[in-house]
Amino acid sequence: MKADNKRFKNFKDGLISVSAIISVYLLLAIIGIGCPIKFLTGVSCPGCGMTRAFKALAHMKVSDAFNFHPLWPIPIMWTVVWGIKNYYTKRDDLQKDILVSRWKMIYRLFCYVSILAFIVTYFVRLFIFKSSVVEFNPADGFIIHRLKIIFEYLR
Repeated sequence: MKADNKRFKNFKDGLISVSAIISVYLLLAIIGIGCPIKFLTGVSCPGCGMTRAFKALAHMKVSDAFNFHPLWPIPIMWTVVWGIKNYYTKRDDLQKDILVSRWKMIYRLFCYVSILAFIVTYFVRLFIFKSSVVEFNPADGFIIHRLKIIFEYLR
């Protein structure tokens, strides 16, 4: 019974967290800010274009999805690997320890490779291919803009 309560609490906490994040992003979209990182810094984040990629995918435009972000399949694969790892973690049989350790290792390796792929792809898109999705304009960011106003005022 305790395990079920803990599982429900974890699910509820996760649902609340995801709902809060979605609410914040919807609010930012409504007031015209969009991406908070790009708004504040003027620089796109490594995940820039991911939402547009999934939106294109929802409209069955796979090539557009790859144009918006070439790594859009990784979150889907991550969810599958995470689900399998959690499935084996909750099993109660003799092979549980072997399966759990194997899937935890696979999950950890997948996370490290994914992070590296996002970083490399980010810099390639930012500096080599000059993607129209990813931008590097720090002067357009809110922080630099406000600092310029403050320094002008202090002169």
